[in-house]
Amino acid sequence: HEHGIDVKMALVTGQSVIKSNLIYVDKFNHVICAYTLGEETIFFDPTAKHCEFGNLPESDIGKDALILDSLNPRLETIKAPIQKPSIEIIIYTSLDSLKKGKAIITLHNDYFSSAKYAIDELSGTKLENFMSGIVLSNLFKISLDYFTKVNETENSLIFSAEADLSEFVISSATKKYIPKIPFLFLDRDVLDRSKDSLGLYFKSRTTINLKIILESEQCLVESDSLYLSDTNHFSEFSASASVSEGNKMEFSYSLKTAEKELNNKQKTEFIKFYQSYLINKPNMFILKAK
Repeated sequence: HEHGIDVKMALVTGQSVIKSNLIYVDKFNHVICAYTLGEETIFFDPTAKHCEFGNLPESDIGKDALILDSLNPRLETIKAPIQKPSIEIIIYTSLDSLKKGKAIITLHNDYFSSAKYAIDELSGTKLENFMSGIVLSNLFKISLDYFTKVNETENSLIFSAEADLSEFVISSATKKYIPKIPFLFLDRDVLDRSKDSLGLYFKSRTTINLKIILESEQCLVESDSLYLSDTNHFSEFSASASVSEGNKMEFSYSLKTAEKELNNKQKTEFIKFYQSYLINKPNMFILKAK
């Protein structure tokens, strides 16, 4: 208001509120700001201490907001702003020293906010355990330790870490294998929900990118890729293997889920996507001797 921006209060629905146009007192448990620009409503949350301007905390996204505009009171769903992936990881290592890799981790969105809070409130082992928890909870048999803050921007925190891929890379007498699916993602219990008529509700969406750059004097990877998606591309996974300049092997992975509430056909499509995801977990990229 001090800058002449016509900001309105917006009441935000609480947890597990069933979608409807009915308005009642205990439907809402939070207040944020709303600004009308043409036909678009822009939301921002000044109560989120570490959420950068232009972004929204995950707890707001997907909720309904009652905009207290005397000329145009209305109920709108809060859509996600354009965001970078919440976690981006690049790991550099050699096939001869898989326990001595180096990683760069970039955090955005709620992970950025959580890490900012942790740096303010925690130190030593507690901070290390917190960082390990939020990153490693998403990774399969990849170990990252000794997190060190490298840089901070208005919307990201960048850490370095030591990486151990000795459990991730599988060896046989003649070949080596790297999983096509490196992410831990939901519990198998989700598949049981295909039998009921209720919707699926998730606390947060998933957006994570991982790149592994692997050097070796003895092996090269066969170019290969995997892509999974539901019909509307709300949920997508991709993995690819290639050889870059200098005969370095690059493995790129991406996982994205764009919706937190899935009903009817969307729910069915998501469960099919997740079934395909689990079916493909045993699949590997193959490294052969040069």
